[in-house]
Amino acid sequence: MKRISFKLLLLSCILLSHSFSGAAEDANITSPPFPRDISQQLEANKLERLQAEYRRRLLHYPPEAVIKIMDLKPGHRVLDVGAGIGFYAIAFAKALNDTGMVYASDIDQEMIKSLQRKAGLEHLSNILAFQVTPAGLDKQYLEHAYDFVFLNSSYRYLWGPEAFFRKLQPAVKNDGQIHIVEPRIDPGFTTVEFENDSLFCLMYQEEGADYPVFKRLSAPVLKYLSESTEPTTHCRPIPDEVKADLISSFNRILDDRALYPELDQYYREKNQPNVTLMLKLDNSTQLAQWLIAQLEEEDAFERETEISDQERKEIRRLNRIILVDIFRLRKDFWEQSFIVTFEKKAIMTTLQKAGYRYIGSPAQHVYRNYLIFQKYE
Repeated sequence: MKRISFKLLLLSCILLSHSFSGAAEDANITSPPFPRDISQQLEANKLERLQAEYRRRLLHYPPEAVIKIMDLKPGHRVLDVGAGIGFYAIAFAKALNDTGMVYASDIDQEMIKSLQRKAGLEHLSNILAFQVTPAGLDKQYLEHAYDFVFLNSSYRYLWGPEAFFRKLQPAVKNDGQIHIVEPRIDPGFTTVEFENDSLFCLMYQEEGADYPVFKRLSAPVLKYLSESTEPTTHCRPIPDEVKADLISSFNRILDDRALYPELDQYYREKNQPNVTLMLKLDNSTQLAQWLIAQLEEEDAFERETEISDQERKEIRRLNRIILVDIFRLRKDFWEQSFIVTFEKKAIMTTLQKAGYRYIGSPAQHVYRNYLIFQKYE
C-alpha cells in the first residue's frame, strides 16, 4: 500500500481549522436563530434572505417544476419530509390555493418555527408544520392520508429507510405517490459550473501548456487559451463554442485515473506545497483524502489491469473535487461536506423491498444531471 504524501495530510489539518468558520456560517444557514423581540417584517426579511441563500447554494428542481411533475390539484394532501424552512412546502400550499393540506415535517425545532412564521406571514391556512423524532417512523406521520410524499435531499437522513417507507404505507393513499430527490454521486460537468470562467486564462498564464490539466484539453481550447496570454488581471469570458469544448474535455478528465498522480508529481517537481490543489476544498477535503487512500491502497492509479466499477466511481468523485477546486467552479452544498449519498439503484431497491413500485423519472430538466428524481407508487 502506498502512503499519502505528508503535505496532503498537513494541508488537510490546516483546512480543518479553516472549515470551522465556514461551518459556523453554514450552521446559521441551516438552523438560524430567530430572536423573539424583532418585528414580523424583520423576520420576513430574514426568511427571504434565507430562501435566497438556499436557492443560490443548492442545485434544485424549482418548486414550480415539482408542482408540474406532481400534477398537483386542489384538494391534494402532500407530506414534505424534511421540509426545512419550507422552500417546497410553502410553494405547495400556495399552489393548492387554500385547499387540501401540506404536512411539513422536520427534526429541527427551529426549522419548524421558521416555517410556521413564514406560513403565517403568507396567510397560509393549509400548511401544518410539525417536529418529528429522527429515529424510525414518527407516529404523527400516520395521523393523516397523503396523495404525495415528497423528500428533497432528506432520504439520506432517514434511519432505516426500508422500515420507514413500509410503515408509512397505511398513510399513503391507494393512488398516492412517493417522490424522492437526491444529489447524484458523480455528475458530469455542464454550463452550470462554468458561470465564472475567468480563472482559466489566468491559470494558463501562470502555469503554461505543460500543466497536467491543460495537457488534457482539446486543441481548440488550448488555442484559445494560448491566444489569451497577454498579462492582465481580467480575462474576457470564454466564447460559448470554446466553452462547450472545454466542458467536454473536463468530462473526459473525470475518468482519467492518472490526473491526481500527475498533479502531485507536478507540484513535487516545482518544490511547491499543493496549495492550489488542496487549500480551498472546504470540508470535502476529508472526502478527497479518503478517496486517495482507498485508491492508493488498491493501486488503482497505476496498475495496468482494468479498474473496478467502484474504483471508477471513486476516481470520478476525486477528479471532480480537484477540478472544481483548482478552477473555482460552482460547488453545490453536497460537495462541500462529507455527506452520505445514495445511487439511484440503491434507492430503488430499498423502496421496492418496502412494497412500492418504481414508475419513472420526470422529463429532462437542466439539473437532472446533478439530481436523481424518482417516482414510486
